[in-house]
Amino acid sequence: MKLQIITKPKSRINKVVKLTDSVYEVSTTAPPVGGRANDAVINMLSEYFCLHKNQVQIITGFTSRNKVVVIDSDGIA
Repeated sequence: MKLQIITKPKSRINKVVKLTDSVYEVSTTAPPVGGRANDAVINMLSEYFCLHKNQVQIITGFTSRNKVVVIDSDGIA
């Protein structure tokens, strides 16, 4: 399943908020430097959906606050 993710790096708290069925807002305390915010987004989404980290993959928006993420609940993404 493909999800649109709106990220908020360097937030005060880590949280995932569902806006619609396919749009989520992910706030992370990690800075957007060296891919740390992207790693945090993957970790938070994997915990939110109770999946392994390798089942969550960012496909577009590596350097943007708006990302498209693929969630593979059946196997490895």
